[in-house]
Amino acid sequence: MHHKVVVSICGSSGTVSGEIYHWSQAIGRGLAERGVSILCGGRDGVMEAVCHGVSQALSPSRGLSIALLPSENRSQANTYADIVLPTG
Repeated sequence: MHHKVVVSICGSSGTVSGEIYHWSQAIGRGLAERGVSILCGGRDGVMEAVCHGVSQALSPSRGLSIALLPSENRSQANTYADIVLPTG
């Protein structure tokens, strides 16, 4: 049986520095290019940067970004999230 790997990334919401955004984006892209999916909060800040990186991965078997929102409002998710799961 083949298992997919999912990694959870936790980080700040709101405004983050350009350097933190860049590195978070690079981590998301690098993992997704290796087929790893990312589970995160799915809103702004580090969560957006990670999802943005996942969306830039070029591998045909790239991982997905899975956004767990703390409310029922799907519109709170960043635009890069592949799968949005409202939990509120």
